[in-house]
Amino acid sequence: VAVEFADGSLVEARVARTLPSLDLALLELRTAPPAGAKPVALGDSDAARVAERVFVVGAPLGVSHTLTVGYLSAR
Repeated sequence: VAVEFADGSLVEARVARTLPSLDLALLELRTAPPAGAKPVALGDSDAARVAERVFVVGAPLGVSHTLTVGYLSAR
């Protein structure tokens, strides 16, 4: 498993945990990320309110660098 960064560099990773029912995996990098890579601060889902804007970053079905934007419709 490898993580591809926006600059095209690849860093090996290991799968730390999965939740197949959510199509979700937590990856742990085996080495440091490339210089200039900045982590995104995680939000607090307990503080989220209906109608707030949400963003989902992923790679569904092998399509890389996807971003979905929407609004929280329910809790």
